[in-house]
Amino acid sequence: MSEYLSDGRPTDAEAFVARALDPRASCVVEACAGSGKTWLLVGRIVRLLLAGAAPSEILAITFTRKAAQEMRLRLSADLQEMAFASNAKVEALLRQRGLDPVQARTQVPAARLLYERVLAADIGPTIDTFHGWFLRLLKCAPLDSGVAFSPSMLEHTDRLRSDAWQLFTRRMSEAQHDGVRTTYLEMAARLGAHNANGTLDDLLQRRADWWSFTAASSEPSRTRSARFRRNRSRESRRSAR
Repeated sequence: MSEYLSDGRPTDAEAFVARALDPRASCVVEACAGSGKTWLLVGRIVRLLLAGAAPSEILAITFTRKAAQEMRLRLSADLQEMAFASNAKVEALLRQRGLDPVQARTQVPAARLLYERVLAADIGPTIDTFHGWFLRLLKCAPLDSGVAFSPSMLEHTDRLRSDAWQLFTRRMSEAQHDGVRTTYLEMAARLGAHNANGTLDDLLQRRADWWSFTAASSEPSRTRSARFRRNRSRESRRSAR
């Protein structure tokens, strides 16, 4: 069976990308962590700009500041590459983003201008977190929102992480969590306590990816964990390139 489905029907990767990035259509993409969703989202932004959307009309919202920053950097890098690469390279980049050969060839001049158009825009594309975007809305309408003075965002991630660790260690001492304690001790024995805690802390920061991944899979937990690590490794290698 194909790894890709479009409207419930099997399809190949090229057709899937073309459908997902078509600026004339709305779409919902479901995929596990590390499968390339960020690349797909940035590609859709590129296609929207290429189709004539103003930079100020682009809004992309994600869960974490790290993910939002990654999207901004990827978008800037893609637009810069299309501005300065050879015609053949730009045409290949457009083909990768769902254009057919004729469309890609004719859109090369327009693609070269996107970088300058975004940089010169009074308001560029908005790529933000949910809470960051809602804060912007509050600041745009402070009287209607009922929030006095100028609102600011309070984030206490270090305190929350400390609270989570305390809860985790306390529950490991409870009889009903013997399985968790055994697994943690095995993990610490194999990796060392420092590396084991670092792995768990990394998983805590990527919990949204993990929840999405497990919700979409019926595989046993060990199989899901192994595939999750492989996907994350592939994504890291793509980012490095």
